[in-house]
Amino acid sequence: MARLPIRAPACWLVQFIASRGYAVLQPQFRGSTASEMPSRKAGYRQWGGLMQDDVTDGVRAIIDQGIAHPHRIGIVGASYGGYVALAGAAFTPNLYRCAVSISGVSDIPALMRASLPVDTLAGGRIYHFVSAGQSDWSERVGAPTDRSLWTRSPINSVASITIPILIVYGTGDAVVPNDQSERMPHALSAAGKSVTVATLSGKDHWLSRTDTRVQVLKELDSFLKSHL
Repeated sequence: MARLPIRAPACWLVQFIASRGYAVLQPQFRGSTASEMPSRKAGYRQWGGLMQDDVTDGVRAIIDQGIAHPHRIGIVGASYGGYVALAGAAFTPNLYRCAVSISGVSDIPALMRASLPVDTLAGGRIYHFVSAGQSDWSERVGAPTDRSLWTRSPINSVASITIPILIVYGTGDAVVPNDQSERMPHALSAAGKSVTVATLSGKDHWLSRTDTRVQVLKELDSFLKSHL
């Protein structure tokens, strides 16, 4: 599995949302690959923890400053940001009016299992291969056996979600497995929650084509208008 980027939403998303008249907060949270190394390392093993707190604190700051209405805030993210959006809905449900996860992560342990090294039997011996990328993944996110990864996975906290969710993903995504975006809406629907899914046939993780991005923006625009 390819390395999951830890950074703010794509610029085209930010620019589009701002063009629709929304005030946009694009936080530089700890752990972001765009930040300096000390700040980046401060986010190690902090999915749903301090990294999420940075986003929450930023939202509360713009409320305090009168920039944002406390009852008209949506959270939108792509890739790791998609996880942040789902985590915001699950762990701070009273802070947001709606959430949009694009190619996001909903189950961290399942993502970890998808990136585990492979045991290979050769000549009667077991060889356990661990790549540099896999070692880095465990250092940054956590060990697959870490119980906190279960509690920080939005799919395990759907009962606390009270807001509408839009989930968007491409079936050609080679970075985040499709089951991350397929199992979450099933869990939400089973719990009687409001969820909308936009499936993009054959599209990659980055939604690279112009027509694909236009399709995503139309879905996003309609969803935000309905709930904000």
